[in-house]
Amino acid sequence: MEQDSLSPHAESDMSTNFESLFSPYFSLQMSSFDNLKLVVALLTLKQQNFDTYELTLPNQKQPFYAVKWQSYWINCGQVNQYNVSLQLFDGSVVNDQVAFATANATLISVPIMNMQQVEFMCLEHAHFDHC
Repeated sequence: MEQDSLSPHAESDMSTNFESLFSPYFSLQMSSFDNLKLVVALLTLKQQNFDTYELTLPNQKQPFYAVKWQSYWINCGQVNQYNVSLQLFDGSVVNDQVAFATANATLISVPIMNMQQVEFMCLEHAHFDHC
């Protein structure tokens, strides 16, 4: 097994940093539910605690999938959206709206995929997008 060159402290920082963890996937344009499965798989792999929701913000009509992770809200896209990328809501921008929506949010269960399944899912989308 190849040993990682990162120190344990750097690895810990990486597992709690949105950009470090998700940047390899920023260019992907997948369905909102596939984005949700991707986030769940990566956070599970890093042994992070999180909750998955379907929420509607007061200023929006369409619900979206979101993951609450540490102080982050990760927007996976509107429920019916295809070809969308991951976005990060930081608490300072939408804190009041997210707090309101979360009180009425639906906690959802998402299947946990292993990384081989994630890679296959990403390849399928990359192939479909370029055909």
